Amino acid sequence: VAADKQPLTLREHMRAMSYILDDIFARSEEPAKYAAAADSTAALRAHLVQAIGLIPPRVEPMREIQNRNAMIEFHQMMARVIYLTSTLERALNSGNNYQPVSSSRQQDIRNLLNEISVIVGRAHAKFRDRKHRPSRI
Repeated sequence: VAADKQPLTLREHMRAMSYILDDIFARSEEPAKYAAAADSTAALRAHLVQAIGLIPPRVEPMREIQNRNAMIEFHQMMARVIYLTSTLERALNSGNNYQPVSSSRQQDIRNLLNEISVIVGRAHAKFRDRKHRPSRI
């Protein structure tokens, strides 16, 4: 972060990560684009590492014990996604040296992206600031 720039808020990190995750999904469809998907995965993880130290606005007003438990859960979810993105980047970058966990490298990539999506969905449901949710018409 440059001296004249403020660090990103959690909301700004989350917005950036949403776009990056969309990019990873799109690029992970074709093995020829795996290297670019790996680069995007590293960028995603950089945001995750910066965001894990921030407090979700929805947690701030909670009572002390609720706040502590919510932060533990937030950190667990963030740490899991950090781990999964590391694993995903390795799968995307490994080329012919990859040893699949499931039936194939492509299936492992899909499984990792699916698990990331599930955690992101759970985290959003639990921690996303309600006042910033899109309106439903």
